[in-house]
Amino acid sequence: MPKVSVVMTAYNAMAYLPQTMETLLWQSFTDFELVLINNGSTDNIVEWVTQLGDPRIKLISQENRGIPGGLNRGIAHAQGEYITFLDADDLWDPTKLEKQVRVLDENPEVGLVYNWVTLIDEHSRDMGGLIHRHSIVKFHAEGDVRKQILEQDIIGCGSSAMVRRVCFEEVGVFDPSFTIAADWDMWVRIGLRYRFKVIKEPLTYYRKHSNSMTSNWQAAMQDCGVAIEKIFSYVSPELQYLKNYSYGRLYFYHAQQRVRSIERDSHEASRLYNKAISYSPQLAYSWKSMRLNFTINLLKLLGAERYDKLIKLSQLLVFNATKKLARLTISFGGNRKLLSNEIVK
Repeated sequence: MPKVSVVMTAYNAMAYLPQTMETLLWQSFTDFELVLINNGSTDNIVEWVTQLGDPRIKLISQENRGIPGGLNRGIAHAQGEYITFLDADDLWDPTKLEKQVRVLDENPEVGLVYNWVTLIDEHSRDMGGLIHRHSIVKFHAEGDVRKQILEQDIIGCGSSAMVRRVCFEEVGVFDPSFTIAADWDMWVRIGLRYRFKVIKEPLTYYRKHSNSMTSNWQAAMQDCGVAIEKIFSYVSPELQYLKNYSYGRLYFYHAQQRVRSIERDSHEASRLYNKAISYSPQLAYSWKSMRLNFTINLLKLLGAERYDKLIKLSQLLVFNATKKLARLTISFGGNRKLLSNEIVK
């Protein structure tokens, strides 16, 4: 039996699946199987996978049961000691499996290991720059993560987690009634019973599509709200105080997304921000909060069009300043070398 089972669901994913599959098949750790759930696709995925001819790939076709339903089918067919998940449009660093397997092998008390995540766009480009300065999602929580995981989803991306099979036998599988919140609900159940470990390297590349911040965000927020109510229905009394923190994080996150959306909806962002602070007043004193509040007010003052022009201008100024500094550094380095040669003579 394979050491690791990689579970993937795919629904009309051929635009990105070939590149995703490359990053899996090129892993430095090779003792794995891929349980690929064809979730009712109408593209040529069956023919394409057949042509690959890789015996490690197990293709299972079914009617579309949603992502949680597909993942649960994959878990049911997985044979590995460790189970990990890879979205059909995400990418992995070549050492991702190797490093996570080593962590679980060396730490038998750990039920889940995750890693940092890099955000990429539709063209697989790192979403860096001024607007998306923090293109790497970094969480540091490990060990007993009950408090952190109850506040927010610290995993950051479903494609970054590797879990011991025994965890699913203990806490159950993904709740099919959720969409966006299915991952978080699962990580909470595992985190309440098992210890976590984090690899502080960006080994997963999470693809954010151009419309991902604006598509159906109200439904996503509602889904997470239902998850909060479910989660805190079984959490022990001493941790119930974290419920308001959890709601605060939820509204704060969506306030950020409304600012970053194509519409630059400052009024909705302001409403969500104020709601976040009402649930969790301590959020107001963080640097992220002050920056978000400033951005919302600047958007209200300038409007979306002038705000975007200001951002582009600041990007250009910083880019030119960086180029000038680089030229000065090179010039200074060359002069220093010449000076050293004169001294030697």
